[in-house]
Amino acid sequence: MRRILRRIEDGIEIRLDQGSLVATLFGVALTAALIFLMGMLVGRTIWGNQVRPESHSFTTRAEGADKEPLKPVDMTFYGESSAKPTKIEPPPEFIARWEEKKAAEAAAAAALAAARAQSAKSEEEAEKEEEEGKGKTVKETPVSAKTPTAKVPAQPAKTQAATPAAAQKAAAPEVKQPSAPKPAAAKGSYAVQINSFKDRSLAERMTATLADNGIRAEVVAVGGAFKVMSGSFSSKEEAQRFKESLEKKGVKGFVAPR
Repeated sequence: MRRILRRIEDGIEIRLDQGSLVATLFGVALTAALIFLMGMLVGRTIWGNQVRPESHSFTTRAEGADKEPLKPVDMTFYGESSAKPTKIEPPPEFIARWEEKKAAEAAAAAALAAARAQSAKSEEEAEKEEEEGKGKTVKETPVSAKTPTAKVPAQPAKTQAATPAAAQKAAAPEVKQPSAPKPAAAKGSYAVQINSFKDRSLAERMTATLADNGIRAEVVAVGGAFKVMSGSFSSKEEAQRFKESLEKKGVKGFVAPR
């Protein structure tokens, strides 16, 4: 008895090699397949001759389909809905406002395009006038410098012919005339010319737009043109620096004598 209890306590160990393990698995699979086949045979022998209700109902429907044709389905609703779509119209007030807004935007765009085209043309004309005017200003400046010298000797000639006392009086204004500030201003005064127009109203309008952007400018009439000038500098280098600062803001121009 003690030996039996010891064997139970020690446990039973079953050791199988590879061949016996394969044979065991094959036997289990074969047994399961036989059980499945036996079940199918039993089912066919018991319920094989009975008629299923599903197959019976299917055959009766198929036979009755020839005798009783199906009624056509009314599809006119879909045709009417596709033929006559409903339109939702906005109120007339909204349409009027939208048309006014669209017309205003079109007018503003046209005005802006015209202004840009006109400014481009005026810039080209200003560049041409500036190139032509550079040669003229060089020739005109010595003439303006000689004008006081031409008038000064004419006065003593008349006064010497009259009396010596009148010659002394005429000598006094000779000292005042050369002290005019015009020649000194012409030598060292420079500005940046932004544009040039033939119409003064266009030039004033451009100065107003520049003032809105924080750029001071004025209209200077030279001949038959109205130039838009900005800044006043004693040297050309300072004017060039100011021109570069304007170009950073999107305003083009060139240095010109004031």
